[in-house]
Amino acid sequence: MLSRLLTIGILLTLIFIGCKSTSSTDTTPVRATLPKAPKFLTVFLVDRSASFHKIQKQGKFQGKNYFYIACDQIKEYVEKQADRENELILVRIIQSSSFSDDTFIARIDFTNQPNFNEPEPTGPYSKVEKDEWKKRKNKFLEDVKDKQSPLVKEFNTEIDKLRKMDSSGETDLVNAFKALIPDLKGLPDYAKRIIVYSDFKDTQTKVESAAEIDLGNETEVEGRFVSMNELTPDSYDALLKAWKKLLKCKSKKFKTPGESI
Repeated sequence: MLSRLLTIGILLTLIFIGCKSTSSTDTTPVRATLPKAPKFLTVFLVDRSASFHKIQKQGKFQGKNYFYIACDQIKEYVEKQADRENELILVRIIQSSSFSDDTFIARIDFTNQPNFNEPEPTGPYSKVEKDEWKKRKNKFLEDVKDKQSPLVKEFNTEIDKLRKMDSSGETDLVNAFKALIPDLKGLPDYAKRIIVYSDFKDTQTKVESAAEIDLGNETEVEGRFVSMNELTPDSYDALLKAWKKLLKCKSKKFKTPGESI
């Protein structure tokens, strides 16, 4: 009888312990998992044709050359604005024959750099711990930037060489866009942007009758320094309308010189 009572007592104790452990709540804070960072492709197309690569004789930019400003803006973008962990940047030129190999100028790839994968503390964490996390992140980014300095220096050297080039004479912009299609299709998971420094006056192809250029639904196109110089308002509007019809992509913007600074 005593043995039976002991057995029942042991069973009840085990059941009680099991219920207690099951009903207890784990109050240990859980850190969120960082989502996978998106990758970006930015392509700079720079027009070195005679209509764009020249000293301006009128307007707000009189005495300046849009081509030189474009080169300076590209260097500034890489040094101050680019995503140093997730962006690939290409630079190509627009000239009399834009399908040739010599239209490629420079490339810098930040997508294969180490990422800071420690998620920001959330929940019942002290302000001190969050501040320490920020310090670790800033230190990490500073170290990465230091290691990237040789890449940026090499990139800037190539842009400086571009800046010294003379004008090419003619403009083959339609084929400059077509030449980008392999790069765009080769990176299907990247968000894409094409920044075009040009007056969009193609002298090699009649834009109004050219076949549609499919740049992909994830690609944004931004024209800069699209000047009205030597054009009437009607012809300027017609030029932009033709390009908007020709380019198939996510979005299209055409900025005047004043909007491009």
